[in-house]
Amino acid sequence: MCRVFLFSAVLLSAINQIALFNAFGWPSDWLRAHVEYNPFGILILFGKSPPNWLIDASAVVAPIAGILAVIGFLTRPAMIVATISTIILVCVREGIAPYWSHGYNLIFYCALPFMFSRAGASLSIDRAIWKRRPSWSHGRPVAPGEASWPVVAGLVAACAFFYGAFWAKLYWGGPIAWWDSDNMRFSLAVTWLGYDVQNIPWYVETMWSSPFLYKAAGLFHLFLQAAPIAALFSLRRPYARLVEGVFYSMSTLGLGFIMGLWQYHWLFIGCFFIDWDYFRARFAGAVPPSTESSDLKLVAYRRLIIVGLALFLGAIHVMFLLQIRRGTVALYPLSALDFYASVRAETPYDEHRGYHDYRCEYALRYPTCEAVGLPDEGTPAASKPLGRGDFSCSGGEVRLRHFNIDFVSYCWRAGSPEALRTLLGKALDLTGYLPQAATRRMPWRYSAPMPRAMPIAISLRQQRIEYPAYPAAPDPIIRQEGLKAILASDGTMKAVTGRIIRDDETKKLALKLDVAGLSSPELTVEYKSRVMSASQDQPSRAAPGRWRGTTFLLDEDAIEKPAYLTVKVREKDGAVHEFYDVAWWF
Repeated sequence: MCRVFLFSAVLLSAINQIALFNAFGWPSDWLRAHVEYNPFGILILFGKSPPNWLIDASAVVAPIAGILAVIGFLTRPAMIVATISTIILVCVREGIAPYWSHGYNLIFYCALPFMFSRAGASLSIDRAIWKRRPSWSHGRPVAPGEASWPVVAGLVAACAFFYGAFWAKLYWGGPIAWWDSDNMRFSLAVTWLGYDVQNIPWYVETMWSSPFLYKAAGLFHLFLQAAPIAALFSLRRPYARLVEGVFYSMSTLGLGFIMGLWQYHWLFIGCFFIDWDYFRARFAGAVPPSTESSDLKLVAYRRLIIVGLALFLGAIHVMFLLQIRRGTVALYPLSALDFYASVRAETPYDEHRGYHDYRCEYALRYPTCEAVGLPDEGTPAASKPLGRGDFSCSGGEVRLRHFNIDFVSYCWRAGSPEALRTLLGKALDLTGYLPQAATRRMPWRYSAPMPRAMPIAISLRQQRIEYPAYPAAPDPIIRQEGLKAILASDGTMKAVTGRIIRDDETKKLALKLDVAGLSSPELTVEYKSRVMSASQDQPSRAAPGRWRGTTFLLDEDAIEKPAYLTVKVREKDGAVHEFYDVAWWF
């Protein structure tokens, strides 16, 4: 029975990837349409870019093998092919958009042991064939121990995965701060208001409006993630194991209802918490079998549990210590397990304070707002709420609150004009997909149709935003923003990139700039200080220091910290732009 549920989850995981790729055609087309690809997991074996035939073939083979594994025909080879081909598809997707990196790890942790088991001896077509043709080896009966060990291994994987999430939160936030602070309030706000446009459930708004409710929710969430591991010590207690499976399912459903993170395929893993032999006999009126009747004795179960937990928890501990990030994930699915464990609150935790975050925003430029059927909202205020709509238009510039999230994640790494040109060029190409069928191709991204006119340019801004402290509503407010680059449809680009360095000669902080596409620019560096405590709407001031070529040497002792910098550019034709990068902090 566990095989049926598990490979239903594998099949659903493969279908999820294929549905995403279908917006562009084949997976190889999807790969070419994106900004950057970093080899991920098993695909590292194929160099910097996986062969098109491999990922396209995986998209064909994975659902077929998944169906065969579920119905139990050629079960063992089907399980192997389904698992490997689905891992390949997920590695393609994660190598481009690692924004929910552990969404499929759990499925593969459970599927990998089944690849080495003989799980087709019951509830399968193979079994029916074997009864008629004993020479059909795929359905031949197996000893109880041989059938039991992958089930126990799957249970270890499920319990350790959730316990790892619990442990990660304690590791990063301590035993108290993760729940006894405003962390849950701002985690909800970032999820529902910061990343995506969604209809916010009434109970979510009620929760973030009550310190008691969001702190209680945080504590209960930790309990639900820690509780399932007790199932490993309840192998001979079917009802206790079932209750711990209920906790597992409640945690999975809570992520969906409360955080909007629907991991439907995780629910299938709940099958490992059910003692199917015991309850089948119980409901049939027979004497339930004893767990000690298995050839794999309980002491062997314990060895398997101890070894499995040691390997898993040891691996994620090393990953935390090494801060493994994207690009160093050769061991996927044993990788990228940060579990969103950081504390989204600002110290001291016993006070209600606002939470600051950073985001990228793309904007399409048109001759006028009327050309795309949107009202002109006028010049944006210096400090304003983001709002909860999909689009806003000002002077012909349509701001996309939630552009394709792959491009949002890559904007942070685009640190040179060449990288920005590639990024914005791909993003501008992507708008060709969105106007025709945005709601059909990418329904999770926009609730309103995209403008149908083709843009004349695309721009990228970086923003520092604030989620206000309780008791104010946590709607994010833009506190600082500036351009990173503007790319016109004719290929011309204006950009200012740079980084803060320690100058070797003066030993002072310096802002080293790279300016592209600006005609005889006049550059001015400005700053705001004490930005976390003083009025957020304070005016910018000229930064003390001097220029040396395109490097601005800062007199940092004259600036009250923390502070951030902006670069104001006046072109020869009088045009003025303000550039900002969240990396320009000190």
